[in-house]
Amino acid sequence: MLKSFVGAVKKKVGELEFGLDIDPETGAAESGDLESDLPDLFLAVAEAAEERKAAVALPIDEIQYFNTKELSALTMAMNKMQQRQLPLMLLNTTS
Repeated sequence: MLKSFVGAVKKKVGELEFGLDIDPETGAAESGDLESDLPDLFLAVAEAAEERKAAVALPIDEIQYFNTKELSALTMAMNKMQQRQLPLMLLNTTS
C-alpha cells in the first residue's frame, strides 16, 4: 500500500513536475487524493503494528504550515485511528 500512496505523490514546481514512477497496488491509496489515501495508508500501517503488538509514532514538525487540505486529511486519518483504537499516534514536534 505504501508504494501505491507514494507512487501517486507528485509535486509541481514552476513548469517542472516531480513524482515517483512505482507500480501501485490496485485499489489501495492510489487515487492521488490525500484526503482519501492518507486514512487508508494510516489504517494499513496501524493494523500491521497492532498485529505485531507494536505502536507507531509519527513526529511531524512545522504542522502549522500545512494547508487546509493537508490538515483535513491528517485529521480524518487520525480520527479513523481513534475510532478503531489503533496504535498510531501523531506527535507535533514544533517547539
